[in-house]
Amino acid sequence: EGINFPQYHDFFGKLYEELHDAVDPIAEEIRSLDAYAPGSFSRFMELTDIQDELNVPMAREMAAKLLTDNMIVLSTLNMAFKLATQFDKQGLADFLAGRIDVHNKHAWMLRSIIK
Repeated sequence: EGINFPQYHDFFGKLYEELHDAVDPIAEEIRSLDAYAPGSFSRFMELTDIQDELNVPMAREMAAKLLTDNMIVLSTLNMAFKLATQFDKQGLADFLAGRIDVHNKHAWMLRSIIK
């Protein structure tokens, strides 16, 4: 809501679409490791370090929370990248490097919104 609604709607919509489109490739990478991707909300909640948000924050606060959550994701991706490299999983390392680049861009955009 508010004067900047169209810009926020566009930005958050694009962010949502990028993340939505990443779900299947991430699940496929997990399967390539002979493991199964989590498939239930309760399993996701067991595995995450990101806190649930029950309120509807204002846009700037929402961007700040997303930035915090994105930094958690980046930390996990960087740790996974180091492990993939350590265990000579070049394809996985390449995939993770791509996700790191995407999330670094998300961080830049979110930081720009909250300034």
